[in-house]
Amino acid sequence: MKSINMKKLMIHILTFIVIFYFMCKTGEALRLSAGADFRVKTLNIQTGFSRAFANPAYARNKNVLLIGGSGSGKTRFFVKPNLMQMHSALISAQIQKARF
Repeated sequence: MKSINMKKLMIHILTFIVIFYFMCKTGEALRLSAGADFRVKTLNIQTGFSRAFANPAYARNKNVLLIGGSGSGKTRFFVKPNLMQMHSALISAQIQKARF
């Protein structure tokens, strides 16, 4: 049986993790930079990089899991007010009949 070289495997995996981290931060910097269109955002990307790498304590995942029974007001009291306060482009989809 052939043994697995763990050091070589970990170096290979760490390379992809570092590339993924840098690309995530680049996307976040582009999102945080001032401007509405791509040309203005690329000119102001330095401010986005300073915000993206500023404090890792606040660079956490901003996703929300909302759980509640039917008729408890999830859409009316949480989803709709938060969608109205967003300052970026978004896609919202509601699946009526999901088959798993």
